[in-house]
Amino acid sequence: MKNSNIRSVLVVIGLAVLMTVPGLGQEKPKTLVETGIEHYKAGRYQETINVLKEVIRTSIDEHDLFLANLYMGYAYFSLPTQEMENAKTQIERAISLNPEYILREDEFVPDFLAFYKKVKEGLTGIGYFESDPPQAKVYLDNTQIGLTPLKKELLAKVYLLRAVKWGYTTFETEIEIKKTEVGNVKIPLSDDKNWKTFIRSSVIFVVLAYLLKSI
Repeated sequence: MKNSNIRSVLVVIGLAVLMTVPGLGQEKPKTLVETGIEHYKAGRYQETINVLKEVIRTSIDEHDLFLANLYMGYAYFSLPTQEMENAKTQIERAISLNPEYILREDEFVPDFLAFYKKVKEGLTGIGYFESDPPQAKVYLDNTQIGLTPLKKELLAKVYLLRAVKWGYTTFETEIEIKKTEVGNVKIPLSDDKNWKTFIRSSVIFVVLAYLLKSI
């Protein structure tokens, strides 16, 4: 058999094998969120709303829920009747899931960007957190948001703040983030060793001493 014929047979066999592999060579199925967004881009606003309602009803993924609420609000905003109250409600829900999200100007029309910004300003404020010494872990309602110093856009409400740094007493207090305002939060950390810190340090010292002796 000629070399060219052998190559042709091998190509045919290879394609046949590939066709038997599940999902190989096929496009990844679109998620409901992606389907809803495609409906929006095609100008099918009511279809967008219908699909994304199902996402909101069934999904537990925060990012999917954020996008579903965002584009559902965009769809209400874009309807010929412009259902602004419904648009506002969905945008508020989106912002509550991700207050730091910044809309891209190439994805949304200017009027909607302005509308979104106005709604967001009515829901959020800025927290600026500083500690002495710096590099303390900051938790709000038991969720870590970063290391000091840090600046973060947050929903306007009262939070339980906890700041943690090794060797220092944990600092806890309530803070209030106010709408449209920048709240400066000073976190004084005390290096007074409480009994828990002493025990932790003692245990670590004993373990290290044992390991060094065993080497």
